[in-house]
Amino acid sequence: MQLHQQGARGGAEQSQIALALHALATGAEAELAGNERRWLIPADAASNPWRNDSLTRAGELRQRWDGLSCLNEALLGNPLMQYGIGMRFLTGNGVPRDRSIGAAWIARSRAGFEASGGVPVYVTAIRIVESRLSERMSDDEKQRAREIAANLSATVTELH
Repeated sequence: MQLHQQGARGGAEQSQIALALHALATGAEAELAGNERRWLIPADAASNPWRNDSLTRAGELRQRWDGLSCLNEALLGNPLMQYGIGMRFLTGNGVPRDRSIGAAWIARSRAGFEASGGVPVYVTAIRIVESRLSERMSDDEKQRAREIAANLSATVTELH
């Protein structure tokens, strides 16, 4: 966790995600810094998790680059970045906003951690995120997310 704390301070999204998931699973969500909290679905359904519509053109380009970089890592099987791209789709951060695609990537991330015997605390946290997300999605969005998740499971592998 110390390495992730160092990484998060330096802006490493993978470390921010790891710290956010760990805090959620251990009941320390309220203690998170804003750059880590943005990677979670808030318990309060009225909260907007992560959106900055006032970016400069350079900021928008950087956000898109970060989104594509995250997607690349997710496609290569990195479960933390699969979770990250899921959150990006949920919030429209660097990629188009689409709750079904976001939910599918988050489910893929959980499946990746479960399959690899990964960090159980991440699986616990992702289940909490999925529950919060499920409360906000329509039945049609949930069905579409299941279909997309099945496709991701068939086409994306885990890192070994």
